Amino acid sequence: IKLVMGQDIDLFVLNTPRLDVDLSIELNYDVLGQFEVSLSAGLKFSAGLSLGYDTSGLRRAITQKNPVLALDGLYLSDTDIPTGTGGQDIAELELSGFLKASISFSWVVLRASLRFAVDFSATVDLRDPND
Repeated sequence: IKLVMGQDIDLFVLNTPRLDVDLSIELNYDVLGQFEVSLSAGLKFSAGLSLGYDTSGLRRAITQKNPVLALDGLYLSDTDIPTGTGGQDIAELELSGFLKASISFSWVVLRASLRFAVDFSATVDLRDPND
């Protein structure tokens, strides 16, 4: 009905499933029974994308007699709704990780530890000028 009324409609929408990869490793070493060295690291990657094609590009290509304008119907969705019509803004790519190290010394009833940790995260999010 929208098409008959002169409004644009989606011809197709492809919503890829979100890809999540989570890797981690932990290593513990006992040195001479009094020192313990621990190392751990982790990496998490997440990505998801939705794209579609609507009739706006075809309409402009026909009315302006310029076939290149047919590409204007392609779009990427920047929200949790695949058609991009509202919804929550989501990051298309997310990367986070950590690195932790510790050394401990034990002697009779005493224990001393030194710990070091680094966390990081990064996101890539499409900037939508129409918002």
